[in-house]
Amino acid sequence: MSNYLYIFFLFYILVLFLKSNVIGNKLRVLSKPDSIRKFQERPVPQVGGIILFLVIISIAIIDSKIILLSLEELVSSTGINRFFFSLSFFLLFIVGLIDDRKNLDPKSKLVLLIFIAYILLSSIALKETTYIRLSFYKNIDLFSFNNLVLIFFFVFLINMLNMFDGINLQSSITFLVINIYLIFYLGFEPLILIIIIFLLIFSFFNYKNLAYLGDCGIYLLTFITFNFLLKIYKNESLKVSFDEFFILFILPIFDIFRVIFLRLKEKKNPLVGDRMHFHYLILDKFGYKLSIVIIFIGILMPITFYKIINLGFFVSFAFFILYYFLSLYIKGFKSK
Repeated sequence: MSNYLYIFFLFYILVLFLKSNVIGNKLRVLSKPDSIRKFQERPVPQVGGIILFLVIISIAIIDSKIILLSLEELVSSTGINRFFFSLSFFLLFIVGLIDDRKNLDPKSKLVLLIFIAYILLSSIALKETTYIRLSFYKNIDLFSFNNLVLIFFFVFLINMLNMFDGINLQSSITFLVINIYLIFYLGFEPLILIIIIFLLIFSFFNYKNLAYLGDCGIYLLTFITFNFLLKIYKNESLKVSFDEFFILFILPIFDIFRVIFLRLKEKKNPLVGDRMHFHYLILDKFGYKLSIVIIFIGILMPITFYKIINLGFFVSFAFFILYYFLSLYIKGFKSK
């Protein structure tokens, strides 16, 4: 892709975010203060997903080779497979948009996400059987349940990253780290670079409390992430183990299981939001700016220890656990 096209998308994304209020009001996707988890002074447009959707559609129209390059070794060249892949992306956008407008019931949302995951995986070229590769143990054969397991991972990943979206810059930092990780394996694919441009521009507006990703934005970014990770995992020459992905997502994974355990212990609905999450706890202890630094280190540190420093799974995991609980229980202070 030419440099001129990157510049075009940079300005295109910037203009769309400058129109956040117009888009948010017209489509009625506004995050309103509720004095529980949302303490902003005024309604903020949740337009990140809408803008990302428009960007992806524009890429497909202007230069479809960018999308096709990303689908190589993942979706077969048959028209029906690419149709179902595109359909799953479009349906996920619709579900996310409705969720941002009306707050879908958790059970209905779960059923819809499973259905979309089924459509997506019907379009992806997989072997009849696959297995979970581990760096510290023998491969775990999934036999004929690989699609079922992948549906679970897809739905889990979407819900996990959606629950992890709590304070400004948190999700954009998470996805920026993930996309830098993707570059490590896939190189500077145009779609990855455009996603990074999108996240950087969004981060400015999000920091200023002018725009949120919304559920739609988390869904679409997770969709793209899931497919890139699957593309990496399918390439057996890369020999990427499943525990490497676990380390990449260890902060949101650990947090979601901790929160679900506490909610069940208190006999609450595990899918209903509250302020038990890691990000809210450290926000109350340390204030906003230091909390963002703590979250950034918590996301970057484990995968750096595992992949760059080569400390292995168990040492990287141990360092993370120590960091996580130190962040929660060390005496905090408020920062402006």
